[in-house]
Amino acid sequence: MNVWELISGKQQYRNKPIGFVYLQRRSWVTDTYKLISVDNGKTYELYDLIKDPSEQKNIIENHSEVAAKMIKELNNWLKEIEGERAVIEASWK
Repeated sequence: MNVWELISGKQQYRNKPIGFVYLQRRSWVTDTYKLISVDNGKTYELYDLIKDPSEQKNIIENHSEVAAKMIKELNNWLKEIEGERAVIEASWK
């Protein structure tokens, strides 16, 4: 993904979801949804970034299929970056 194209408005969407992880926090973001966990994946919240850009209404109960798909994708991504993550987290200590 070219970040400049997003900033300049040439590209309005992501081609693929993007993941974030920091300490106990993790998230998986698509063009439409943001999945968040602040407790290392024990619980999750789901937000519709189009209808609720300020992320005020957790919609996970009404969109359990979307959440399940995103959790699976997030966990797969976390497995892919496991080695890199261990090295980075070790440097924080």
